[in-house]
Amino acid sequence: MIDEVITKGKNYAPIENTDKDIMVFYDSGVCMFQPMKSLGDVTGKKGEYSIYSDEGSLSIFFKNERWDFKIKGVSDTRIELVPLKKSAFKYALVLIPFPEI
Repeated sequence: MIDEVITKGKNYAPIENTDKDIMVFYDSGVCMFQPMKSLGDVTGKKGEYSIYSDEGSLSIFFKNERWDFKIKGVSDTRIELVPLKKSAFKYALVLIPFPEI
């Protein structure tokens, strides 16, 4: 789940988990970006991703855009991603495991 969406030190993510977006990363290299509220109703934004361990970066490729991030931190409870200058997506993200409902 995308817990934080940050730019210029301010978090723009919704407070309630049910209003947040999720990002699913499959072992196959496919990923899905979708608002929680639309789960089961519509297909999310589908793309592919690559993790570059040597560079500590993540790239997500959607049909007409590419999101590039520096992997700033990884723990059991969160992944911190900071956008690279070349990224079409300009916000830092904090990803957390999908919470039990």
